[in-house]
Amino acid sequence: MKVLEQTARAYEATGGSFDRDVAAYACHGGYVYIAPDHLIIGKPVRRDGGDPAAQWNVEEPDAWFVKFAAGDGRVRKFMELMPFPLPWVGWARETKKRSVNWFSLASILRRKIQ
Repeated sequence: MKVLEQTARAYEATGGSFDRDVAAYACHGGYVYIAPDHLIIGKPVRRDGGDPAAQWNVEEPDAWFVKFAAGDGRVRKFMELMPFPLPWVGWARETKKRSVNWFSLASILRRKIQ
């Protein structure tokens, strides 16, 4: 399945708006990467700053919040594309209605990411 098709299905399943997310992240201190084989939407946040989805233009961030990622090897791709390192990385699990899972960047980098 192509990345944009996968993204459309995921957003449809959660009732979110891809267009709104891309605009918000691109305009308010986030990052959007779209390529034929990967799509990643994320932003720097503070783990102690409350809901990471509601944080924008954060000063002194300590974590990356990845709102959405699609494509094979998306964790590895995020590590390659991360604009700058922060001590923590949190992944949203919108499709499973789970809270954000936080991982230390050091532990992710120690793993063999595929």
